[in-house]
Amino acid sequence: MPPDPAPGPDPIRQGASLTHPEGAWVTPADLAGDHAVVVHGFTASSVYLRDLGRFFTGAGLRAVLFDYDSYRGIDAAAASFASLLDDLAPPAGPGRRVLVAHSMGGLVVRRMLRLLAERRSPAWLRDSVAGACFLGTPHAGTLIGQPLVTPLADLSDLMTGLYPFLRSPLCRSSRQLTITDEDRFIDALNAADRDDPLGIPSLTVSGGMRHLEYCSGAFRNRLLNTWVQGRLEGPNDGLVAESSADLARVLGRGDLPITHLADYPEHPTTNHTFLVRNQSIAARVARWCRDRLAGRGG
Repeated sequence: MPPDPAPGPDPIRQGASLTHPEGAWVTPADLAGDHAVVVHGFTASSVYLRDLGRFFTGAGLRAVLFDYDSYRGIDAAAASFASLLDDLAPPAGPGRRVLVAHSMGGLVVRRMLRLLAERRSPAWLRDSVAGACFLGTPHAGTLIGQPLVTPLADLSDLMTGLYPFLRSPLCRSSRQLTITDEDRFIDALNAADRDDPLGIPSLTVSGGMRHLEYCSGAFRNRLLNTWVQGRLEGPNDGLVAESSADLARVLGRGDLPITHLADYPEHPTTNHTFLVRNQSIAARVARWCRDRLAGRGG
């Protein structure tokens, strides 16, 4: 495969952005038709999602990638996301979209959806957003009570290089993810979605391999995995518990249009990283998204 023609975006210096998988900025005209927006997770950039975006586009699901400063807080990222979508809205209005998010990116998406519903209306939101897919999203948080999530910084270095610029993982986003923030952001978001659901069809996907390649050193990697597993309960993907990845279970609402996918053949050997690098999962997600855009299913 040829190298990526453009480096990853620099949201710390340049602000949030929507780009094509090849790296070029998206224009309002690109959002006029049906499309998917793919969102990265904590301590990373969209670089590791470019192959997924290319696959979606080749599978008939035109994809764009959202980049944001993942250290400032989930709520700050969601505000940037909503504002950028407004700024890039085509004159005749955007096409319908689906949202596909990995890890913390799913929480950014969920908060962004509530912001759009507040600015416009829930009915407008349901007309413009056909569905949302969450891969390994910690809907109930992860590593609860452990705000210094150093393993995530090691994972980011392995996946996308030293990005973004050696910033400390002890930040607002990590406190929110581990529910050590004063506002208990994730608890408040879950309460809102439980008591006043937006009705957006959702697909959640989990992995079942309790091991991650956090770094290249075998000894350090073993220590980090031992540390993480000592702080996670039950089945997990190496970073996020199954009970946290399943949004319907988190919300305790079996009546919502939420489907959880954990019964695919490679679930036992798929960890948090490879949820977005597994071709079978990508194909299932693309099909689910196309069906939502076509108005099939809930």
